[in-house]
Amino acid sequence: MQKTGFFNLLAQNSFQHRKDTEFYKLCTLLTNQIFKSLNLKENSSINLWEYGKIILPFYSFGNITTLDLFGLDELIIFSFYLKNKENYKKVIDIGGNVGLHSILMSKLGWEVEIYEPDPKHVEILKNNLKKNNCLSNTNINQYAVFNEEKVLEFIRVLGNTTGSHISGMKESPYGELNKIKVPTKDIRSIIKGVDFIKLDAEGAEADIITALSEEDLETCDIMLEISTENSAKRIFNHIKKMNKVFIYSQMSNWLSADNIKKIPNSHRDGSAFISSKSFVPF
Repeated sequence: MQKTGFFNLLAQNSFQHRKDTEFYKLCTLLTNQIFKSLNLKENSSINLWEYGKIILPFYSFGNITTLDLFGLDELIIFSFYLKNKENYKKVIDIGGNVGLHSILMSKLGWEVEIYEPDPKHVEILKNNLKKNNCLSNTNINQYAVFNEEKVLEFIRVLGNTTGSHISGMKESPYGELNKIKVPTKDIRSIIKGVDFIKLDAEGAEADIITALSEEDLETCDIMLEISTENSAKRIFNHIKKMNKVFIYSQMSNWLSADNIKKIPNSHRDGSAFISSKSFVPF
């Protein structure tokens, strides 16, 4: 396997992205060896195959670090971005975190609106965008995206700040918690004219998706993480009512998820894809 073709290899084998396939297991072993061995420093670079070199300094989110952002499920999403380089122009990164997805989207030439509510992450995000020369086509919005506009309580999970969330979106958050207030942006106010959304809203995904109409979703594809069984049911039932919009899942090797058992209900199940397209464009 040549390094220069790894993301293309992932895209070409999208029919083997379910976690029980031998292809997925082999790629997991290979990528774990590569990324777990890296020694990230302030200005050290990572060679991401077709994307080239990016700078993503080491950062601890609590029990996980920057290196955990390169799991195979994330790499699969990165391969999707690369495959669709010419298909999207104006995109939104909901749950921008420290900027890895936004950096790669920017490198593809997309216009990226980033939404990240945690002020600590926003400061790191700004720095990472600057280090990667991504300021010209990205814009940071320090908001949580939701189904209404107001100020809400935000739970910062100190043991893993990538799992921080709007209060009430997750049952029994674990470990030491810190509560802050964050403003929200209504998804309906930002989706117009957008081609694609990467959605990682830590439990708020069902409130966001169910606020959208079939008309909204006919012109905008969404790659999303689903956090809970209840969210999965709400999203599945909402999309099922539509005639021209469909939901696909990594659990079904990106085939149509025609029953609730094929919908992920945890980040451990991989991603889902909502689109008016008749197939997932890998």
